[in-house]
Amino acid sequence: MTFSAMAAEVRLGPETPLSAEIEIVPAAHPQYPISIAPSGSDFLALWQTVAGTQQTFQLGRIGASAAYFIPGASSAVMAVDGDESLIAFVSGSTVYVQRAGSDGQLLGEPRIVTSKVVSPQVTHLLFDGSAFLLLVLDKIGMTTVLVVDREGTIVRELAPFWRVLWAGVQNGEFAAIDGTDLTAYVLHRFSAFEPRTDVPLNLPKDDISFVAASPNHIFVGERETATLLELDGRVVRQIGKMPCTPSERRSQSAWWDGIHFVSTCLDGFGRLDATRYMEDGTLDGAPTLLSLTADRVPLFATNRTDQLLVWPDHHFSSESDVVARVVHGSDSVAPGAELQLVSYSGRPQRAVQIARRGERRASAWRDDTATRIDVLVDGKDRITQTFDHHIGRPAIAAGETAFLEAFNDPIQERLFALLIPFSGTPASPVDLTSSGGFDDIPGIVYRNPRFSAAIGYLEPRRSTYEVHVGNVREDNVVLPDQTFGVPGDYSAPYLVLPLWTGGELRVAIAGLGGGMHYSPGVFPYWFGFSVASAGVNPVEVLRTQWFYLGPTIRTAFAPGPGRLAIAWVDGELQSQLRFAQILPDGSRVLTDPRLIPDESAPAEVAVVWNGTEYVVAWSGRVAGETSNRIRAMRVDVNGQLLDASPIAISPLGATTDRPSFAVTSTGVEIAYTRFDEQTGGSPRAFVRSLDRLPAPILRRTAVRH
Repeated sequence: MTFSAMAAEVRLGPETPLSAEIEIVPAAHPQYPISIAPSGSDFLALWQTVAGTQQTFQLGRIGASAAYFIPGASSAVMAVDGDESLIAFVSGSTVYVQRAGSDGQLLGEPRIVTSKVVSPQVTHLLFDGSAFLLLVLDKIGMTTVLVVDREGTIVRELAPFWRVLWAGVQNGEFAAIDGTDLTAYVLHRFSAFEPRTDVPLNLPKDDISFVAASPNHIFVGERETATLLELDGRVVRQIGKMPCTPSERRSQSAWWDGIHFVSTCLDGFGRLDATRYMEDGTLDGAPTLLSLTADRVPLFATNRTDQLLVWPDHHFSSESDVVARVVHGSDSVAPGAELQLVSYSGRPQRAVQIARRGERRASAWRDDTATRIDVLVDGKDRITQTFDHHIGRPAIAAGETAFLEAFNDPIQERLFALLIPFSGTPASPVDLTSSGGFDDIPGIVYRNPRFSAAIGYLEPRRSTYEVHVGNVREDNVVLPDQTFGVPGDYSAPYLVLPLWTGGELRVAIAGLGGGMHYSPGVFPYWFGFSVASAGVNPVEVLRTQWFYLGPTIRTAFAPGPGRLAIAWVDGELQSQLRFAQILPDGSRVLTDPRLIPDESAPAEVAVVWNGTEYVVAWSGRVAGETSNRIRAMRVDVNGQLLDASPIAISPLGATTDRPSFAVTSTGVEIAYTRFDEQTGGSPRAFVRSLDRLPAPILRRTAVRH
């Protein structure tokens, strides 16, 4: 992909995951199945993930690692028609439909079905072989009844139902039972274009706990008993006390598996039992134990070869994972079937950092528990570090013969480093210096043969901040550490970067200030920038506008030719991205702060000098986007923008993590994390190159006069 800019053109390389291997782990948040359906020889599943007040919906094939998000959905249902499926979902106050492929990947664009339902919730989507039935519940308990075609176009709207207790397809036509505590239960039957018949049901005024339908009967469960109905609603027989164990049932479900009616019951301790009944309602054997760790009752689907049960269970982890139980043959609850994990995901990769030396590349990231760091060298050699407590975000840098990974341990209050030789085995991490109890990312600089890593530190005796720099040679020999001062009005050294200027090691400091009570509930902050020398109190050279503290790493440094670039995010009313340059000794400003035109409400920011110009990258979203995207712009040595508008680096779905740069011979590589459907929607680290294209050669053309 090539972009034209005001200067030379740039080319954006393909997006590549930093690690080709996916480590599968249970999902991090509770997940619950919504719909399952046969799709050829496989099954599709739609499930919901609940993370605090946030919820997402994903669609995937049972047994596959990929799961595809339904963007912005507050409720969703799914039905299969042949090799594809139709998804109905609510976003805002509008009901949409969208086609999906056999693997669950969304096709085309969503189409609006209706915006007339108040506080809509889609509850059922059924396919009878020619059309779909879509049921939409509103906030007062009425259900809109729509028949739609394969593209979601409404072909018929029927009189509304009350709250629907059950809906299905029976003998090629739609059937549904609705009612409330104040109205009779009614059985409705209809096809896409035939009249609807409504049959009042002679059922007791009690909670209906399940409904299942065979070709000839309807099986309805109440609190303690069950009723078998003819297709016209007449009662065939009453079934006595249901043999669920134990007696305190929390919820029940039922289905017809082709031979039996099967009912399940779940007690308050996670015990899930299933009981078989013949089609005439006769009990067939004792209950079968399905699980001791279930969280809800199952959903059922069959492709006439396999019988599938899916339910949420904490068998694999402490959270509710979607699990599946597959039985080959006609008995859907035959004993012996093993549970399979459906809603797994790749181990999350966050806070990625990248470094290069020639063709050698190393990357480091932390997982979302902040107790594990992975380092990957040349895309294949992995080093995993695990901890029994939270650990700081890693940093990584390249030397002549080794990489150095550094991380802050906020519990031990020490800065550690791991030397990774280009050839040979890494040694154990070494203790470089004392650090603060923060999640700060270290700053690293290399000058042959020495790595220097800097971190902020709160001096406990004087309650003042300092910057500590630890030093280690490429032969893993630790050198004495150094201490640098911080301006007194900084509440913390927010970001620090060691740099060499004129043969002297200095430290660039982005200090966080402010935070005082400005007005009721308002605590604005500012950044102050300075450069510290050993033994000299630094003087602030530049201060930003006010802003309100948000995501971390809202500022970045990059050494350039005889100067130091700074990028940051500030702004009282809205986040704005700015760029300036100072002398590397911190004595004065070289180029005044310049606004980088962007409307994406940028979060974290990074900047690098690639040998020709600066590249600034950030994570943010513009109006109309459903999630974040990584964007970048180039700035010349005089602080002038080289691109007419930001360059989109990543697809939608980027996290708010800070991007990372590695300089190459033709430009830069930009590493970032985004939520990846191929790993079940967990964050994954990717890299993409942004290369300069050679300037075109102008040919002279002779003109004959």
